[in-house]
Amino acid sequence: MAILLTIAFTIAPAQADDENPFEALVKDGATTVTDSIFGAFSEIFHTGVTGGQFHTAATHKALGFDLGVRTMLVMIPTGESAAFDTAEISMFPVPVAQASVGLPYELEVMARGFGVKFEDASVSLFGIGVKKNFKSFIPIPMFPDISAMVSYHKFKATYTTFTANDVRMALGEQPIQEYDATFDAGNLMNSTHWSIDIIASKRFSFLIMSIQPYLGVGYDASTIKYEWSLTETTPVVPNFALPMVVSGENKASGARLTMGLDFSPFPFVHIFGDYNIGKFNQATVGLAVSVR
Repeated sequence: MAILLTIAFTIAPAQADDENPFEALVKDGATTVTDSIFGAFSEIFHTGVTGGQFHTAATHKALGFDLGVRTMLVMIPTGESAAFDTAEISMFPVPVAQASVGLPYELEVMARGFGVKFEDASVSLFGIGVKKNFKSFIPIPMFPDISAMVSYHKFKATYTTFTANDVRMALGEQPIQEYDATFDAGNLMNSTHWSIDIIASKRFSFLIMSIQPYLGVGYDASTIKYEWSLTETTPVVPNFALPMVVSGENKASGARLTMGLDFSPFPFVHIFGDYNIGKFNQATVGLAVSVR
């Protein structure tokens, strides 16, 4: 969330006039800047959260498991968002820990996420999914594994009270002594994400090693809500009702193509990476211990 605050308070002063930069920021810039940031961020975050959910179409046998970590890196081309261009952000990472467990009938359940709590902020992501392998329904020798996967993710970010000058100083800028503002972002961002994927993969073994190309076609849909409020101003602005709440909702959806490779240098250990092609492209790298 520090990324969002960095962008907001980098752009907002540029929109202020010389006579009263604070009042211009609040009255003319707050909603515009927030919508601009979260409009672009919705697509970027949606791409990161829904990526990297698989590295094979195969499912584990009953009680087989897969434990690992992975990071999804969303590429942000220059010119896609003025907010991210201003902050010089060209890549957005989403790291998660992920676990999968096999069930009867070639089913597999997945859970993944992360949770981080700082002194004045917290972020958390939790996702669940179900994968079904249909290979047994295709009586063709040496046929690739073909599976379908459905998943759901929920993300939440909170930020306690902070001031505009706190952010300026954190960015290495001088505070504006004449003007300051106190904000409450205790419900800064909440989002939900649905995904469906069709996955194909084929494993090739060489002694104790193996490689497994995998391919996926998916569709994702996300809803991202944000809210923050201005609770105090310095100096007090006459006839200005506080708190002033800024909130909104953005939706993002789209198809993606995933191409990847899983490499196992020896039994149970898997190193994998893939590339997603969509509105924003995204790369995933990961490591897992898998017992089938």
